[in-house]
Amino acid sequence: GTSWSDVKTAINSAQVGSSTYYASDVATVRDRTTGKILLISTYGNVAIGSSTRSNPIRVVRQYLTPSSDGKTFTSEESNVDITDQIYGLFPDVTGLFFSSGAMCQSRVVNTDGTYRVYAGLMTKDRGCKVVYSDDFGQNWHALNNATDQPLPNGNECKVIELPDGNLVLSARTGANGTRGRYFNIFTYTDKATAAGSWGTVAFSGSSNSGTVAQSNATNGEILILPARR
Repeated sequence: GTSWSDVKTAINSAQVGSSTYYASDVATVRDRTTGKILLISTYGNVAIGSSTRSNPIRVVRQYLTPSSDGKTFTSEESNVDITDQIYGLFPDVTGLFFSSGAMCQSRVVNTDGTYRVYAGLMTKDRGCKVVYSDDFGQNWHALNNATDQPLPNGNECKVIELPDGNLVLSARTGANGTRGRYFNIFTYTDKATAAGSWGTVAFSGSSNSGTVAQSNATNGEILILPARR
């Protein structure tokens, strides 16, 4: 980390209707089997608060393959607009945002040789939701139930897998003057069909966490790190 390479453009502009827009708030994940990188980007000139199903924030997919030394990237496809696919999963949602940051690839759930990928979605009016893909981003599905609201008041969110294959969803919140983070755990009953249930929402300031956990609402990540005494 003491020195860095020159900046390289990974995603070019995309045509949205009659206008040209650039990528924003990219969500990324690297496939541990092939090394290919999946990027989901936001395009358009609509904020989440004013987005609608007829005038949405666009959701665009791209794949990159890094060179052996990681210094160059090859684009696997042109920008592919998957907005309709994502919106089609949630008929009760008027606006959504494919949250920026890290997507999560499972170490447990493998379908036809591909490990499952998860992503957190912030919606305009239904809190946070989780989508998953068993073919590395080609097709997406709502986790368990399209009407689930694991974090009803959550904002930008991240999902991470626990060692047993269950999931933790974490989101910032700024609703009703409450600032900090919300958490919820999804417990599988059937990993193959993605069936299961969400637990009870936990708030970062509910116990002896002091005021720090309640004083900010940043778009933070959640990570699980291997630890040893």
